Amino acid sequence: MQQADKYLTEANEILRLFLKNRGYRNTPERYSVLEELYSSEGHFNADELYLKMKNKGSQISRATVYNTLEILVECNLVECHQFGQNHMHYERAFGYRHHDHLICTGCGKIIEFSMPEIEMLQDEVCSRLSFKAERHSLQIFGRCADCREKQN
Repeated sequence: MQQADKYLTEANEILRLFLKNRGYRNTPERYSVLEELYSSEGHFNADELYLKMKNKGSQISRATVYNTLEILVECNLVECHQFGQNHMHYERAFGYRHHDHLICTGCGKIIEFSMPEIEMLQDEVCSRLSFKAERHSLQIFGRCADCREKQN
């Protein structure tokens, strides 16, 4: 079994238990959103996910995609980010290492990075201030190399 398949199998079980514990309906559409999400790389908004599923022949409604994304965020299978635009971007979370983001204000490119030094500094700040972190998000806005080159 490939790693991605393993994560999807475990994510399906997490979703099943979450829906059951919250008294939400357990529908195939919710699992199809999760599957589409975990088979995709990168960041996307709800409408992009909806159109991708429709183009593959799904009969899912836009409202179901939006509602399911909220549930997936609530049960920590998906993270949502606002990258300086008017809509949220989503990415898979379960089984994937934490990372931060560089966002180009010129072209909108999102560059993921991970630096243990940043994680250690955050832990140190929390420790010094007797703060228990639950999660964090670091987003740095600027211009990528391609956009800076086009300016010159």
